[in-house]
Amino acid sequence: MANIRVNKRPETERATDNLLVAGDYYPRHTSAEPLISRDIQKLVTQSDGAIVNLEAPIHTETPPINKYGPALSLARDSIDKVSEMGFTGATLANNHIMDYGGAGLRETTTRLEANDVGWVGAGENRREAFTPMTVTTANHDVSIINAADREFGTVSESEPGYAWLGDDLSGELRDQTKESDITVLVLHGGIEYEPIPAAQRRERYQRLAETGVDVILGHHPHVPKGWEVHEGTPICYSLGHFLFDFDRKSRKPKTEWGLLADVRIESGSVKEVVLVPVQQHQDHPRVRLLGDNKPQEQYLSVCQNVLNSRSKFHGLWQELAVTRYEEYYGKRLRG
Repeated sequence: MANIRVNKRPETERATDNLLVAGDYYPRHTSAEPLISRDIQKLVTQSDGAIVNLEAPIHTETPPINKYGPALSLARDSIDKVSEMGFTGATLANNHIMDYGGAGLRETTTRLEANDVGWVGAGENRREAFTPMTVTTANHDVSIINAADREFGTVSESEPGYAWLGDDLSGELRDQTKESDITVLVLHGGIEYEPIPAAQRRERYQRLAETGVDVILGHHPHVPKGWEVHEGTPICYSLGHFLFDFDRKSRKPKTEWGLLADVRIESGSVKEVVLVPVQQHQDHPRVRLLGDNKPQEQYLSVCQNVLNSRSKFHGLWQELAVTRYEEYYGKRLRG
């Protein structure tokens, strides 16, 4: 059975095939300075495949779509940096990739392809958005499927957008697991800033794990969350950020922490998922290995302890649900 473990000092020498998966990438500014430290660059470039979540499209002359919340965009050289860091693929299913409509998506995918970076999770129509990206390792074909919660810009049969988690993926996932040696499901969604997934989301991910996918990796909540193995399938509910630039007023605790998921593959199955803690900084290199960090270790320990206890999990979730309801709706409903 596959297991999940944390390793603060990752090994680049390994006897297995692997896929490295990073969380959300949204740098407001880039420069000639390296974005990542040498040890992280080595980890990325020596992987059989490495993917990162591209949290925004290239900025275009097209005005942003009408939506609730900010419209994010990236400079063109931010896409070039993805390749320079050594990433070979990008996940696009997220709540910002369509902020500049189909034009922004097309410019983004064109720039990725010019940098020889594959992409998955969005497209001109539903078929393209749900088409897996394949990473070929020495001994395995690894299929990556990417989808997100429904917000603004979900794909349809004839309109561009990103793949929606609300679509019934079960049949497609079961079919894909028969065709591929390994199937990796990368999902973007969840309640922001909280240490645990919502009870309904946890149940949904567990049901998706039962389709036969080999690993489920999540991001979007801006902070790392806990993980578990459900019926042999590792589930990481949130990797947190890889590099995400908030404005200073919006920055919150723990958003500077993230996890890299090093998925180790052997003999047609996932042997283990090694989680590598990283931290982002304001100076260069922007992303570095976290190393020994007691506050983060304590935070992750709490996340795990809650998931390992049914009573603790449901008790904390009930408390968070009430708090969130009051925060978002209570004052409005009372006028």
